[in-house]
Amino acid sequence: MLPQQELLVGLAQIALTLSGFAALVTVFRKDDDGWQPGEILGLYIILEFSIGSTFFAMFPVLVSYLIETEKGVWKISAFILVLFVLVWCLLMLTRVMRVHKRFGFWGVNPLIVVLLIIFPIPLLALQIINILWLDNFVIYFLHVLYLMLVSGAQFIIFVYNSAGARYETPSAQEAPKPRFPE
Repeated sequence: MLPQQELLVGLAQIALTLSGFAALVTVFRKDDDGWQPGEILGLYIILEFSIGSTFFAMFPVLVSYLIETEKGVWKISAFILVLFVLVWCLLMLTRVMRVHKRFGFWGVNPLIVVLLIIFPIPLLALQIINILWLDNFVIYFLHVLYLMLVSGAQFIIFVYNSAGARYETPSAQEAPKPRFPE
């Protein structure tokens, strides 16, 4: 059993709860316009990163039953995490390009996509160093925590945008009258 097992299981529970909330938001969403491409990409980010962080929080726990050394557990876990992030970056680029080709716009702010793809590069480099030389839990944990935080931030953005889309500013004719005479 890993000494960090409780921390990893706690992280997995939070990430799984986040994906459950994302599912609830999609079920109870009332919008007659249908789903916009940016909303669909945002949902992909929420679900893939929350489920990914759940998986990568639990993966070392499962691997620890197969491999006796803690260093081996972190090497294998970090390697699989690096593969996941690389594949996800390619998949996200493909999705954004497909939306651009089909609809003529990016679907999301291109800066966000660039940040989602460029920001993990230092994390990936650190994770590769971790695989080759360090075998450190903290570096692995920070990367998994990053996945969950991106998912959480995207969830907050999604809820905020959904609430903002429903709120309509009243016109000048419908403006409420002041309570006290001026």
